[in-house]
Formats: sequence, C-alpha cells, structure tokens
Amino acid sequence: MLTTLTTFALLAGGGLPPPRQPTLVSSATAITTASKGATISVPLQLNQTCSKNGTVCSSGEPALALTQIRALAKVFGANATISRPSTTSPETLNLEFPVSRVGIYGIGLPASFTLKSESYYTASTILGFLAQNSPSAYFTASPRLQLHTDRMTVDMGAVPAHKVKLFFSGLALSTAEALLPETFRPATPCEKCDSLGVTSITWSALPPKRLQTNLAAGEVAMLLTYSPESSPHAPYVTATGIVGKGGWVSFPVEKLPTRMVT
Repeated sequence: MLTTLTTFALLAGGGLPPPRQPTLVSSATAITTASKGATISVPLQLNQTCSKNGTVCSSGEPALALTQIRALAKVFGANATISRPSTTSPETLNLEFPVSRVGIYGIGLPASFTLKSESYYTASTILGFLAQNSPSAYFTASPRLQLHTDRMTVDMGAVPAHKVKLFFSGLALSTAEALLPETFRPATPCEKCDSLGVTSITWSALPPKRLQTNLAAGEVAMLLTYSPESSPHAPYVTATGIVGKGGWVSFPVEKLPTRMVT
C-alpha cells in the first residue's frame, strides 16, 4: 500500500505564503474582468432546503449558483454553457477552456439542486477545474476558504469546518490528477487509465486515525492511498482532515499506512 499525504500545495493550499492584500470586489455576478491582485467574493450555498427533481432536499456539499459560475468563467477565460440533449434530459453545465494547460479542456455536470429557480452545482468540481487550468493555483482553508491564482483570489468566506472538509473531499480527483499526472493523464492513450476512479472517504464507523504534520491549525490535509486490492476500478482512496493544535490531523480510515510519501 502506497500512501501520499498532500497539503494541497498543488491544488488545495497550505504552506504557501498568502498574496498581498488585494482590492475587494463585492460580488462575482458583477465581474467581467479582474485586475491582477483583485479579490472576488463568491459566497457558497452551504446548507439550505432546496429542490431536486421536483422533491425537497437538503444540500450537503457547498455549491455555486449558475450566475456565479458564468461570472467566474469570464474571469478565468472559460466558457460556461447549458445544454439539454433532449426535452426529457436534464440540463448539463458545460465548462470549457479554449486552451488547456493540463490537457483537460472541459467538464460537464448536472445541477446538484435548484433553489428559487436557480440551478446550483458542486463548488469543488467547478473551482477544482478552474484551479487546474490556472498557473500557481492553490487553496487555503483558514481563516477563510480561498482559491489563490497568479492573477486573483476567489474568496468563499469563513466556512464551517465540516463544510470545509466536504469541499476539499470533492477535490479528490483533481488533486489525484495533479499529483499523479502520468497515471491519470498519460502521454499515450490508455484504456485502463480512463477507467481509473478515486474514492473519497468522508465518514467511518471506526475511530479516526491521527497523524502529526508540520501544518498550521485550520489548514487541510488529504491522505491519498493506492490500494488496488480493495477496488480494482477505484484503487485510489482519499480521506481529508482539518489540522488541529500541534499539527495533528484525524482521518476517517481503518488504519494508517506503514510507508508514506509527502
């Protein structure tokens, strides 16, 4: 079993110095361009009664409204469009870059839920994709959840710790792709690679296992484990934890690995 402990320095923050204090912009919906060093305020929809497929639901993962996503797409140089293959098919959000720095040009995803006639989408999927296509991008969790790039900062506000864990758990695939590009994005076509999946563990009935890191309290760490014997189609398993005092972090896993790579 090979395990990597990442502090999201590639995609999900921790350990990098914050940018200089930027100018605050009040709303993502009003943004069409962003000057270098600007901060864009993009509050997340955290947990509110909503509607999905005509039924009442409660949103779990932090989400972004379609109007916010369209505004962010303009800032990042991407295109956000809505498509519906047929009248009976659900709408799909298509987020695409004309040029990709990592070989992934676009993603398509259905709405997570609808609230007051507005479609909402999983925030970690949207922002993880934008981060992958932005040079020097990284996330920080404390004191505010933010995405930093070489041009701007996307500020999602002070988010409760359990919602921060859900957000970073949603970055599992993006983080695995960034750490292991030769596995998930090989130079030559690989049918087996296309079917690789990543499982994100967010809860366990067993007591969590603790590790000590050199991270500051409030930051986030992810445990990325390669375990093909557990699931051949999803051999990579992630678990996310919030760093506490003394650098200690708890992961919802059955056991800790005996060998680690940081």
